[in-house]
Amino acid sequence: MKNNGVSWTIIGLIIAALGVVAPIAWDWWNKRTDLTVEKKQSVTILQKEKSLQKLDILYAGKSIESLTKIRIAVRNAGRTPLTKDDVVSPLTLKFLDGEVLEISDIKENPDHLKVSLSPGNNKIEINFLLLNPGDSIEWSVLTSGSSGAFTADARIKNISSITLVSADAGIQIKASVGFTVYVVGVFSIMFFVVTILLIIDSVKERRIAEVMRSGVVPFSTATSVAELQSYINSSLSFLKGSQRQTLFQLATQFAFPLAPEHVVKLRAEILRIIDKNGSFGGAIISFLVTVAGFWYVASNFFIVKS
Repeated sequence: MKNNGVSWTIIGLIIAALGVVAPIAWDWWNKRTDLTVEKKQSVTILQKEKSLQKLDILYAGKSIESLTKIRIAVRNAGRTPLTKDDVVSPLTLKFLDGEVLEISDIKENPDHLKVSLSPGNNKIEINFLLLNPGDSIEWSVLTSGSSGAFTADARIKNISSITLVSADAGIQIKASVGFTVYVVGVFSIMFFVVTILLIIDSVKERRIAEVMRSGVVPFSTATSVAELQSYINSSLSFLKGSQRQTLFQLATQFAFPLAPEHVVKLRAEILRIIDKNGSFGGAIISFLVTVAGFWYVASNFFIVKS
């Protein structure tokens, strides 16, 4: 339906689309600052057999049960620089089943980032002066554990949590997602259903319009208002109730059987309503919003690694 050339169907869809677009925009703005920690590789070099009780494995004079080498990368994945003034509590990696034995093979991108790695028992503390978007640091660490598992914690301005990425290739499910992801997901499902319904209505509208423009008018043989109303309610069910009511009121002005000029007038009114319904345009808007919503949900639930 249109008023002064504006489709209320499309207007309604645009307003409803804010339920998808607004959370995405808010999340995009909120994620302008992001810090990721990636476990690029984890290899257990040796593992003491439990049956060999008298075997003692030493590393730098310290007795160990296992020896694991882990390659770790920290990157500013956001869109704004991170400075030391943004840091309340520095980024700290805590290894779950072993002590930190040695840090080696440190690589900064770009060079001279002046990032410091401070080991202590089962943790590494990372401090930096400045990390611009895309800046990163990689290093290898030897631990006395066997799993290579660790946690990452920090208190940094505009960062609610640190993003942890595993070394395994493929698609990984993120450990947690924000509330906005669920909001967008619900609205996206609703828009998917609306898209299907609008496509069905659009096909019906096009089919009826093509038939009537070809000169075939199915209701031309109607012998009463009730018979015409039955046709409108069944064949034009995609029209809004108010639109069908407009056709009913117009039909009550005519005598039955319908005169040719009355058939032409009714056909013209039906075509006018169909042309202004905007189902096809609404379906396109709804489809685009659905795609954007599903993409956003998928990108927040999954991490794709090559």
